[in-house]
Amino acid sequence: MFILQYPIKIVLVDDDQDALNLMSSFLKDNEHFDVLSFSSPKKALSFMTENEVHIAVIDINMKEMYGDRLLDAIIKLESGTQVIITTASDNLINFTACYRLRANGFIFKPLKKDSFIKVIENSHKNLINWSQVFEEMMMRKHSA
Repeated sequence: MFILQYPIKIVLVDDDQDALNLMSSFLKDNEHFDVLSFSSPKKALSFMTENEVHIAVIDINMKEMYGDRLLDAIIKLESGTQVIITTASDNLINFTACYRLRANGFIFKPLKKDSFIKVIENSHKNLINWSQVFEEMMMRKHSA
């Protein structure tokens, strides 16, 4: 995943279909993004185990699997996926758990397009930065 290739694959995970539809609508006009939606965290994790995913946006409160557990499982894949958490809850314990697990962003519901896009763009910029650093390291290695 060090050399960034487009389109950026974004996985949305929420057991609320309306939330999935809203997040998808925010991203639909961006040609740089390939967006996949999952209402099942387990199916999303299975997909992410087999496929490269650049950014994952996951809800914290899902019946099948809590978002902090999904975040932990994604991090254990060691794939470099940027993970953004969404929630309607103001539960400090959930927030703290996601922070400690190194979530890359946090968005409160109800989702607002500007805030949502800003967090996605921040993750995208982070991916670009890592890709550029990798390319520079490779150039240095080959010129030495």
